[in-house]
Amino acid sequence: AFALVSEFDGPAAVAVKHAVPCGVGLGKSPAQAFARARQADPVSIFGGIIALNRPVDQETALLLKEIFLEVVIAPAFSDEARAVLAAKKNLRLLICPNQRPQGHVLRSISGGVLVQQADAGGLSQWQAAGSVQPPQGWEEDGHLAWLTAKYAKSNSIVVSKGGMTLGIGSGCTSRIDAANIALAAAGEEAREAVMASDGFIPFPDVVEAAAKAGISVILQPGGSKGDDKAIAAADKAGIALLFTGIRHFRH
Repeated sequence: AFALVSEFDGPAAVAVKHAVPCGVGLGKSPAQAFARARQADPVSIFGGIIALNRPVDQETALLLKEIFLEVVIAPAFSDEARAVLAAKKNLRLLICPNQRPQGHVLRSISGGVLVQQADAGGLSQWQAAGSVQPPQGWEEDGHLAWLTAKYAKSNSIVVSKGGMTLGIGSGCTSRIDAANIALAAAGEEAREAVMASDGFIPFPDVVEAAAKAGISVILQPGGSKGDDKAIAAADKAGIALLFTGIRHFRH
């Protein structure tokens, strides 16, 4: 939660349950960002962990107080916010300055550890793989979906619109299953939304499912032997298929 929320420049809130993002929201204030993160999945957020990249004020604290949470992480808490949240039994408040991934990451294994470079890849560049260009104003939701997919366990698919995630499919053994979960969660709101995939899309099935739901933009790394089929399916459906050249594959 802390790592993902630190990736955003503007006010953001991330809800995590069992080490998996379940709702991410952006806004003009931390209160609006949290409200959107909660709206993204009002069921899974119960008993979860919330991270914000702005100090928590009284307005935000009053919203946080409305539901059961285990931990709230933020750069700071105002005195008024502390007073509000003090009434929540067993709620832990952690003060952490925003810090984007850097250096190395350690993963424990039997008898040792694995050391790897941190995944610092954002949405710094992309190119339209097919003939369809993305609609105006897609960037914020594209950035949101791409970064959330980065922190969701692979295979992951994220659908976002209106400054919030609508559906997150993660930890699936097939990409189409992840897509179906994300699209089912998004429902009718998926129309004109953005979809992001943490790894390349090797078959046209994910694109076809996105087309049925009304997705307008798909972000994916590209680089599969099946790219041509995915591009053809996107062009046929009028979807802007964008290649980022970066794979996440969080495990």
